[in-house]
Amino acid sequence: RGLTFAEGDETKGNQRKTTGSYYTPDSLVQTLLDSSLDPVLDRVESESNDKVQGLLGVTVIDPACGSGHFLLAAARRIAARVARARTGGVASAQDYRHALRDAVRSCIHGVDRNPMAVELTKVALWIETVEPGKPLGFLDASILCGDSLLGVFDLEVLRDGIPDAAYKPLSGDDKDAAKYFDRRNKTERDAGQGTFDFTGGRSSLPAAPPLAATLRAVRTLPEDSTSDIAEKKRRLAATKSDRQRWNWRVAADLYMAAFLVPKKDVPREVGAALVPTTDNVWRTLSGGQVYGPLVGAAREVVDKARAFNWPLEFPDVMAAGGFDAVIGNPPWDVMQLVEEEFFAQRLPEIATLAGAARKQAIDELERSRSIVFEEFSLERHRLESCNEFSRASGRFPLAASGRINTYALFAELFSSLVGPRGRAGIIVPTGIATDATTAPFFAGLMTDHRLFSLHDFQTGLGFFDRIGHARFKFCLMTLGSQGSAPDEVAFSFFSRTMADFADKRRHFKLSRSAIARINPETLSVPVFRVEQDAILATKLYEVAGAGVRPLSWLSLKQNVFSSSNDEDLRQFEAVKPGDEGSVAIYRGAMFHQYDHSFATNLTGDFAQTLDTGRSVNLVMRSDKYVGQGYYQDRIASKGIRATYHLAIRRIARPTDERTMIAAMLPAVGVDDTASILVVRDSLEAECCLLANLNSLVFDYACTQKIGGTDIRKHNFSQLPILGPSLYSTSAIAFVIPRVLELTYTTHSLADFARDLRYEGPPCAWNEHRRTELQAELDAWYASAYGLTRDELRYILDPADPLGDDYPSETFRVLKNNEMRKFGDYRTRRFVLEAWDRMEAGDLK
Repeated sequence: RGLTFAEGDETKGNQRKTTGSYYTPDSLVQTLLDSSLDPVLDRVESESNDKVQGLLGVTVIDPACGSGHFLLAAARRIAARVARARTGGVASAQDYRHALRDAVRSCIHGVDRNPMAVELTKVALWIETVEPGKPLGFLDASILCGDSLLGVFDLEVLRDGIPDAAYKPLSGDDKDAAKYFDRRNKTERDAGQGTFDFTGGRSSLPAAPPLAATLRAVRTLPEDSTSDIAEKKRRLAATKSDRQRWNWRVAADLYMAAFLVPKKDVPREVGAALVPTTDNVWRTLSGGQVYGPLVGAAREVVDKARAFNWPLEFPDVMAAGGFDAVIGNPPWDVMQLVEEEFFAQRLPEIATLAGAARKQAIDELERSRSIVFEEFSLERHRLESCNEFSRASGRFPLAASGRINTYALFAELFSSLVGPRGRAGIIVPTGIATDATTAPFFAGLMTDHRLFSLHDFQTGLGFFDRIGHARFKFCLMTLGSQGSAPDEVAFSFFSRTMADFADKRRHFKLSRSAIARINPETLSVPVFRVEQDAILATKLYEVAGAGVRPLSWLSLKQNVFSSSNDEDLRQFEAVKPGDEGSVAIYRGAMFHQYDHSFATNLTGDFAQTLDTGRSVNLVMRSDKYVGQGYYQDRIASKGIRATYHLAIRRIARPTDERTMIAAMLPAVGVDDTASILVVRDSLEAECCLLANLNSLVFDYACTQKIGGTDIRKHNFSQLPILGPSLYSTSAIAFVIPRVLELTYTTHSLADFARDLRYEGPPCAWNEHRRTELQAELDAWYASAYGLTRDELRYILDPADPLGDDYPSETFRVLKNNEMRKFGDYRTRRFVLEAWDRMEAGDLK
């Protein structure tokens, strides 16, 4: 028979999650071990007098071990070094097999919440470490079942009592019951041990039990015979049943149960409650009596959730400060119930429904008191409880924000588990370094000098091909303990194959100070395709200087008029074109660079580009209008000039010719597809800003910074804008006349022209002339940013100076469009010609 991967209906639902049948390509595993495990082994070998003992003292863990792929690969690397050290040269197969058995016994640890995954890991390790005449290794103390993200990470939190957030009412909870337990817990905790005798007559809570030494002794026992294995089992069971450890385990279960237990009823008697509070935790720690059914209910719900208390399960390693190597590819799941997955294996007919139809079917299950609905309700409550625990327990102070994803929590867990001189290597979505929700965590890594490297890949072509997103981005990130990483961090982006990753031109290093200049507010990673992009971007941001933080003289106004605002919607419906005093509301698609009359919206989202020959009397039509008074009030409330204003498109797609689109608009409003910029300086500074935003060099930097499809405050404020102080009198004299000629093309901007002290008619629309003017501004700004001619050539098209095989692209869409339209990359030709004229002194 042949074995094949499951396809079609077999892959629906959450079966892959429940069976631990995910697989990480071995090339990625080995690459991650190169940066996370090998440096640790190199250090240990160089520092140890006895290399074998040093290597076998290395502790490695995968906190979401799945089928054990990472652990087995790590064990092999350790074993190869141990075998070489023992033999002093080339080791035999038998030497290697013996070393591998020792490495697994001494070094390897794993956790997974899936019992089947734990068994798969054990089997994989057993198969590799079989030695003739010896029993299978004892793994019960090192490969454990539990939820790495759920449970007590530091026993000291038990002394602080249960957080109030544990009693927040969730789905299915009774609000009165939740309020009762919240109030009771607050009273117990805030009153403190000095008022209520929670300690069994003692003045303070007891110290944590000395578990490290006893478990370390168990681990060092031999495993050469079946009697040895039996003795290890007995000693481990005795260690876990120790009275002191048992009290702390029950106290931890009570602490966790406060989050997990549904709050259904207010107890009739204080002592008969089935929801734990701080009193119960402290009494348990002190050896006092706690209501038996409460303990039983707490332990049942905690066991079902598989909460994992790190200092009780790995006390020896945690007491030493953490693991030497933390490795793995943890789940990338949003922590909320996915209805389609839940019902796919139970009631597929509900899983196939959508929207209101599925909701109606679930409501019918509730009315019929179905067992499936009870399971559904409990699972939803469990996940909501886990969310609250993540936010309120203090375990994830940086990653538990917004819509929580497990990959962010695991990243912070890996960081917490790594020992003083260890490293952590993790595979997670690249959003860990670029997204706003994970920015606090990543900023912490940078500030604390913990990040060694981050290498970005894309799915497809062999990497996680079954992920639904054709170009989903993930990364291999290597961390260390606080202060352990060098100042420069190694990066690479956009690799789709290992051949791409092997191309050294894609690799570059950035210092923390350079990252702080490029992304000063978030300290998130700037995304570059190749080293040359990183070099040029660093140069642009250095030249921009104070302009990197433009908000002192510039502010961006979003959603000036919005379709999500009920008042605005009423205006859009009530006011029609031609109504007296009506004011048009522009969409972002209606303007382009220096062009306030690029397209008119006639039906919904349809934008019709106007002819290139424009009338100076043109008045743009829109599909949305508001009244004059309404317009004036809104504009005034946001501090926007009423007669004309500088606007940018919000939508910025990499498939468009240009990323940043800016124009001066007449007295109109903009909807939420555009934003208005308010400059707290002169009109000359505003015109220079318009030219800066529309320059090719700035667009090059903007494309690297805008990771998604939106230009919003958080990314606009970190762009390399040249501040007003960087323009000399001669610079202003160069820029302003060209901006005026490009912008003042209809009478609707007469106020703008007059404020620039221009009294003539609107400038005639001439495509060739406009292309020349923009090229001259592009050349001037390239010089203003300190670029050379070859650097400008690179920005226009990397293939020009570096060849067609260079693995980067800049204005590919613009080039392709112009080649189709003109048979020539016209923009490149015009800009370089303007540069040459400027260098020769012929461009004033």
